[in-house]
Amino acid sequence: MFRFRLQQVLDIREEQERHLATQLAAALGAEQAAKDALDGLRAEREAGAEGAQDGQSHSVGELTNLAFIMQQLDGQITDANDIVSAANNSVSQVKEALTAAFKDRRVLDRLRERHEETYRVTAEQTDRRAMDDIALSRFVHNDNGQ
Repeated sequence: MFRFRLQQVLDIREEQERHLATQLAAALGAEQAAKDALDGLRAEREAGAEGAQDGQSHSVGELTNLAFIMQQLDGQITDANDIVSAANNSVSQVKEALTAAFKDRRVLDRLRERHEETYRVTAEQTDRRAMDDIALSRFVHNDNGQ
């Protein structure tokens, strides 16, 4: 029966890889949500700018209010850009960690495969020797009996 001595380490690496894959999915979701929020703010900003340039005359109070709203939206867009950038960095870091975890696990997988192949070859050789010994003893026994 083949037993890989580092199986517990391999299991831990596989679990770590699954955990990082889950983190990556969450990071990608957060990145997409941040991008969607930024797109929404930009669309709102464009709509406000078009409203100011719609060809109608606006009072000074309306224009002042609109300028204040645009300024607030610009600040929110800047903040949203920062959030998107942070989300991009987070995705990059998790991808790097996942890649490293995959490589670590793959090394152990290959080591396990090599050990398993060595075990199989050794077992086949042992079986072949046992069969040869049986055949030889039967031959010697039959030869002595004649």
